[in-house]
Amino acid sequence: DADSSASARIAPYFILMKELDLTTVDFWFGHGVDYGTKHLSFILLGREMDAGIGIGGMVNFLYDYGVVSFVCLLIYMRKYCFKTFFNYDFICWFFIYTVFPFNTSSAWMPISFMMVNKCLEQKYKLLNAIKTKVNKVNSNI
Repeated sequence: DADSSASARIAPYFILMKELDLTTVDFWFGHGVDYGTKHLSFILLGREMDAGIGIGGMVNFLYDYGVVSFVCLLIYMRKYCFKTFFNYDFICWFFIYTVFPFNTSSAWMPISFMMVNKCLEQKYKLLNAIKTKVNKVNSNI
């Protein structure tokens, strides 16, 4: 017997690679909400599971919403959560998102923390820049 938890995390990537077809509209715009969970659970378990199961993480998102939506999500995440791609925050988010289903607190909580962290870093930089200018003005007086 295989560990069903591990197969629910790894096997969807192999299934996606096997079914990958760049010429279909579904690849670019997705099949629709909950298609990924039902499709992957049918292939892995032989029966459809309800949407709350959450098989596949990122692969599930690609099946449901397509590559265009995934790229938009990455652009949004880069703008509001990460300083750059391939930094510590991005790598942590990427690994979390490859394992957990997208629309759960386990996926949204790190996104919220990274967004708040980036906002506080920007505020701190702005306050330091203002403090430096004020110090220069005070030293000239």
